Amino acid sequence: MDLGVALPTSGRLASPANIVRVAQEAERLGYASVWTYERLLRPMAELPAPDGSARRAPEQYRLTYVAALTERVRLGTSVIDGLLHPPVVLARRFATLDQFSGGRVVAGLGQGWRPQEFETANVPMDRIGAGMDEVVAAMRACWGPDPVEFEGRFYRIAPSEVNPSRSRSASRCCSGPPPRRAPGGPGGSPTASTRSPSRPRWCRPWPPPSARPPSGQAVTRPV
Repeated sequence: MDLGVALPTSGRLASPANIVRVAQEAERLGYASVWTYERLLRPMAELPAPDGSARRAPEQYRLTYVAALTERVRLGTSVIDGLLHPPVVLARRFATLDQFSGGRVVAGLGQGWRPQEFETANVPMDRIGAGMDEVVAAMRACWGPDPVEFEGRFYRIAPSEVNPSRSRSASRCCSGPPPRRAPGGPGGSPTASTRSPSRPRWCRPWPPPSARPPSGQAVTRPV
């Protein structure tokens, strides 16, 4: 079993010095990975969190700084909201960090759920589900050999050179806390909107209905 550590990327302890201190200490103690996450906005209005509490969205510190000051520990995102980024841009950012860190990146992707972020990114919330499938497929295409070409419902990449390629070709789709196991309930059987032949088996719907977008489509996480 590999253990990882969450970097102090929000709250009173969040600072570049503390982030580096925790990352280097985690590496010294033999932990396998360190993790951070992204929020596009920090809305001033309090928002209901997936666990039912109220909080404001925290900031994200990039892993590039940590990569330059560590040697072995893996660098993970839990999570980057893939729907809020052009897939080719996100894929190249991960690939560049992966190259400069010596293949240590673990790309954790989520879909997002805050309406303010979708509005700012000019992405409709009903893209949750099918749009996320395309994000992952397009990113995997970008991490393959050149020339890259992708044709989907929401995204298109004309035949092009897209590099650098990743040292480690792995991507994971995840979002939120562990799913509940109640059959047919939140985190239980997938809904029709999340069930498709191409969807990875490690995805389950999340969050609970009270925190889902108006469309009722669920986000997914690994199990």
